[in-house]
Amino acid sequence: MFFAAQTNHPLTVSLVMIDRCFDTVSKTTLLIPVFNEEQFFRHCLESAVNQVDHVIIGDNASTDGTEAIGREFADKYQHVQYIRRDTNVGAAENLARLAQMVKTEFVIQIGAHDELPENYIATLKNLLNANPDAACAYGNCSWLELDGTISQALDFASVRTGMLDDDPYRRAASFFYGKQPCDLIFGLFRSSSAIPIFAETKPIAGCDHILVVAALLDGKFVYAPDTTYLRRMVHPNDNDKDYMTRIVGERSSQRMSRDYMAAGKQIVEWCWKHHDRQNLSSAQKKDFRKLLFQIALKFDTPIGHPFWDSAFFLRGLWRKLSKLLKYKLLPGYAKKKGYA
Repeated sequence: MFFAAQTNHPLTVSLVMIDRCFDTVSKTTLLIPVFNEEQFFRHCLESAVNQVDHVIIGDNASTDGTEAIGREFADKYQHVQYIRRDTNVGAAENLARLAQMVKTEFVIQIGAHDELPENYIATLKNLLNANPDAACAYGNCSWLELDGTISQALDFASVRTGMLDDDPYRRAASFFYGKQPCDLIFGLFRSSSAIPIFAETKPIAGCDHILVVAALLDGKFVYAPDTTYLRRMVHPNDNDKDYMTRIVGERSSQRMSRDYMAAGKQIVEWCWKHHDRQNLSSAQKKDFRKLLFQIALKFDTPIGHPFWDSAFFLRGLWRKLSKLLKYKLLPGYAKKKGYA
């Protein structure tokens, strides 16, 4: 049983963590950032607690019954650690702080309202052990309705092959084919790949994009067809303000746009960090440029190319001005976004 208080921890850590030695080999840590998830939190824990070696719950100062459930499981199970924060620091920083506590070879983070099927972790761990060049193993993903019935299955087929490419830039670029399957973040990761990314991810819209692309630069994503992550959509009617409040926490008193440009900038930073550590062939340099242009098109973000950066800056500026005018001139738009 563990209880801990954790405050004033830095949000980011140095990239030297990439070379960190995880001293608990072949074991798995489950990270659960949580805020006011009383309704389904017990189901989540019951589905996962016996599949992993260590559970760390980061409670963002919940005001419902979440704390009681977390402490109950920490009392009952020796490998469950419950941490309650003094304030709501937001989901992104909560996860970053939890990541700094991981000492096992594998790590997984899940939503506190989601569930894992039986043998989910074991299936993915066996796949990672069989593929030493993989950074992540993932299964299928289906929506779990509020009444517990399983509905729509999400399809990763459009990116599955590309994520097995030997070239890191083609792997990362495959993520942008069609609709981006951000549910890949609920796969099982090697801690050496995921922890530096968790720890450096800023509290911005699009955190999941950053994790997936940065991890693809580090290794392949391998698919397990015989297991399925069960994800609940418990915030279907969130407006922009609601969404950003969950990510940023109590600091989101000012208007914060659901703008993914900041995520694009951080993805570009990860690309350049990876690029600077490699001896690239001419073909890889070409693939690297293609990846940067795909990121620029997706996020309207600068990539270090004078012509394209100027063009995308003007495009992004026009979008921001258009949105500002809508807020000022169309009261109904601001109300829809939650800022009226």
